[in-house]
Amino acid sequence: VVSTNHSVNTDWVQFDTMTETITGAGALSALRRLTRLQTASAGDVAITLAALAGGSLSLDGFRRTIYMETKGGAGNYVLTPAALVGYTTITFNTVGDAVDLVWCSGFAKWVIASNQGCTLA
Repeated sequence: VVSTNHSVNTDWVQFDTMTETITGAGALSALRRLTRLQTASAGDVAITLAALAGGSLSLDGFRRTIYMETKGGAGNYVLTPAALVGYTTITFNTVGDAVDLVWCSGFAKWVIASNQGCTLA
């Protein structure tokens, strides 16, 4: 994971505004706004995304974008969020696939706000 430590402190919550670049399996940072996925793997790569702090209204509406920036092998990224409305996985198959997620405190789950090419299951 490649990242830079810059953060913004709002009245409610401090969150990281910079991007992260993921090159292998593991957990995404829950409070990053943008995640770039890069793979050269021959097989699928499992990634996860944690739920945020339950019904905390300070995080309601927090938005994050995840997209596949490069793909050098046959493998896909398979994202399994801990809490997602309507689905259990999001698969990034090709360069340009992207999903925009919004945290909904009322459900205590991530909601898919937009999807560009990802497979939802």
